[in-house]
Amino acid sequence: ARIAAAEEAARIAAAEEAAYISFKNLVNTENATLTAEMIDNYIAAGVDFYSGEIAINNQEGHSTDFLKFTPFTYAAHKGKTGIVEGIIANQSGIVDEPDASGFTGLMRAAKNEDLTTVESLIEEGSDVTKIHNNSDVQWAGGKTDYGLASDAGVRDAL
Repeated sequence: ARIAAAEEAARIAAAEEAAYISFKNLVNTENATLTAEMIDNYIAAGVDFYSGEIAINNQEGHSTDFLKFTPFTYAAHKGKTGIVEGIIANQSGIVDEPDASGFTGLMRAAKNEDLTTVESLIEEGSDVTKIHNNSDVQWAGGKTDYGLASDAGVRDAL
């Protein structure tokens, strides 16, 4: 019975990992959208849009603490407005939920100077005064979305 339980746990973990990889691939697809049915399927497969972690390679030289995305903050980071809006429409209260690195979706979008996603998140009620508070990412500590943005257009929107 223990072996069967261990095999089942391994199967579930592998299916969950595959679901996160599938979501990551969706986000990296041009013009991708996310429907309520797709969200339900991801959730059924084990994806947690609030606190699940998207693994990415550290090719840009960031600290690994900067790279701890949830599915929601990853979509915002990548500027995938349609996916961000799909998640918000189907996941109550997620708009200002920070990832393990302390960044909200708005902070991620502002940092990457994605005006369309920034404007959408503000329209959806994201708190523009929320302060980054994860001391593991010292360069971002104490900054708001405005402080993380360097693009004038994004700063004007904030």
